[in-house]
Amino acid sequence: MVELQHPVYVHGIGSLRGEIVVSNLSLWPLFETGFNVERARGSLDTTEGADISRLGPEQVFDFFVRRKLGVGERRYTRKTIEEMIFEAGRQAIQEAGSSDLRTQRTRAYISTTNDPRVVPNIGQIVAHELLATNTRGVHLNYACAGLMFALEQAYDDLTAGRCDGALVGAVEKSYEQANFEDPTNGPLWGSGAVAFVLSRNRDNAIALMGRPFTDSCSAPGDLIQYSRKPKEVRIMTPQGDFSFLENDVVYQMTKRDRENHARKLKGVAERMASAIKAVLGDIPLNEVHRFFTHPASLKFQEFTARALNLSKNDPRISTMIETDGNSSSAATGLALDHYWKEKGIPEGSLVVLSSIGASYNWGAVPFITLLRR
Repeated sequence: MVELQHPVYVHGIGSLRGEIVVSNLSLWPLFETGFNVERARGSLDTTEGADISRLGPEQVFDFFVRRKLGVGERRYTRKTIEEMIFEAGRQAIQEAGSSDLRTQRTRAYISTTNDPRVVPNIGQIVAHELLATNTRGVHLNYACAGLMFALEQAYDDLTAGRCDGALVGAVEKSYEQANFEDPTNGPLWGSGAVAFVLSRNRDNAIALMGRPFTDSCSAPGDLIQYSRKPKEVRIMTPQGDFSFLENDVVYQMTKRDRENHARKLKGVAERMASAIKAVLGDIPLNEVHRFFTHPASLKFQEFTARALNLSKNDPRISTMIETDGNSSSAATGLALDHYWKEKGIPEGSLVVLSSIGASYNWGAVPFITLLRR
């Protein structure tokens, strides 16, 4: 069995997927006037025999999003971020059986890009609701890599003896920050939440967590464009009409970046792969049962595999991009919890979470499972 040096212990994981399933066709009315159908037809790879010449505009859009991004549908929610992380946190606490979280020295570390408040931050709110009223709560925003940084901060505090337990989570409604004028951005984003209960005590643990690795570089300011005032977005879904306010801070690439997209994406994938290699150290890649990687796009997944010297279709690389889109910092943890509960991960398996945020924050975290769940 592979060993992780100086581990902490995972006692419970909980997660929440958005309850509103939004297909590509549901989004078509938002893109109908700006989507260049003929250009999309010409840009699509049809080497696998797909005949798109007879498809209508909305079917071309659906085909385009599936091929370019890998997204067939994504999940939105009517819940607030507080409701989402409360539910995921309670699931994790229930699995851990940690009724004493309110009395022991426990801290909350919550990652989100969606907290509209300055004070109290979402970490303080979660600590007050789910832990002791005098417990410290921390909010981290490292974009899509936020969970990696939250797990690292919890790990450091636990191993240094600054706390005995930790509730670590990520919660996102990423579609509220999408650019619905860009068919390579707006359809990508979804929503979700995940929470982990960690401690220094091995009793009743479901997994070991090794030392996380994170890194950052200077934030390229031209990636964050303040493009317009918030506006209401309305869509039709099988669950009924749904509307939300599209934020005025939109993450998107500039024209220059788009022209160099493949080169840029390859470099980003190499950064994330470097984090995976850092947490593994001398452990060979073939010892990893599953890589839960950041769901940026199908091309990004391919570049990540290449950077790890794996085949581009290596079945161990797992995301939920096809059914959930990209739920930012919640995505990889949510994928781990969902896969572990639905399909099972054998006892003693090494799995790695990894993510990268807006190209300038990245990290990875190793786990060894102690049961199938």
